[in-house]
Amino acid sequence: MGRCNSSNTKVLTRSPRPAVIQSTGVVVVVPKGKAAAKVWAAHFLDEAKADGTVRRALDGNGFTSDKIAP
Repeated sequence: MGRCNSSNTKVLTRSPRPAVIQSTGVVVVVPKGKAAAKVWAAHFLDEAKADGTVRRALDGNGFTSDKIAP
């Protein structure tokens, strides 16, 4: 078996839409009552997606075919 380069692993079936059996996500946790931290984290992630930082991080770790949420 080869290395899987995607965080979404699919089962090959005769079905036209394979079932996803694994999904990897990223979560940022901000404590309750820290609205400024939540705004900062959202802005940081939006900028990192826009300037290619997230894409480079995924590519550099073997997740070259993974999509980035808008």
